[in-house]
Amino acid sequence: MKFNENTRYGTTNVVIERHTIVETSSALPFERRDLSQDTTISSLSNVSSGQQVTIKGHLTDLFGSKKILSRSGQELIKQDGLVSDATGTIKETEAFEGPLAKPDISQEALTNKELIVNLLGLSSASQHISCSSCRRKIESEDNPSIAFCSACNLTQKVSRCSKQWIVKLFLQSNENPNHKFNVTAFNNIVQQLVARCFTDDSLDQMTPKQLTNHLIADIDELHIVYDTIQKKIIELS
Repeated sequence: MKFNENTRYGTTNVVIERHTIVETSSALPFERRDLSQDTTISSLSNVSSGQQVTIKGHLTDLFGSKKILSRSGQELIKQDGLVSDATGTIKETEAFEGPLAKPDISQEALTNKELIVNLLGLSSASQHISCSSCRRKIESEDNPSIAFCSACNLTQKVSRCSKQWIVKLFLQSNENPNHKFNVTAFNNIVQQLVARCFTDDSLDQMTPKQLTNHLIADIDELHIVYDTIQKKIIELS
């Protein structure tokens, strides 16, 4: 068998390339090892240069194609695409003779994760007012009853602006207790959390300290869907 060796990462690896000739043998002087396990995208930095790996993912995006000539003079279609799995995304370039593949799954389906978690604590709870027109965050002027939105140039009554909460939660996975992580809950999720608390207090009238105390005292287990990239809760059930 003709092969190359690679000493990257302090070990000697046998690199099998397209021109490698493998001769079959009825008996080998070492134990057979199954190498069929797929490689995740995030672990590609640990493979050796020239090493062939199998990546199992989804084609999430395609870019413009162009015609190229191969070394043999054959006309091929070249197109770049993004392949994603739960650990990351990689850009891939291939030349095809036949029809091109189409994206079969959204990026959201790869980054959103469903978990049953326990609420361990809150790192922050803050509130701001949003513009009654464009819904962007605004600050009140010197007069506490009047606010100005620089985004849409609207001066408005603070009493008519909606209040928006942002809470950062520290959670623990029920399935894997060693998996602890921070995640952000925006106003619509905070409203759902308060609805589960044993209190008649209105969210609009709560202080950050009161909200924190209610959530820690009354919320234990949660069933969530969260974005693993943006670290925010998308759905609460």
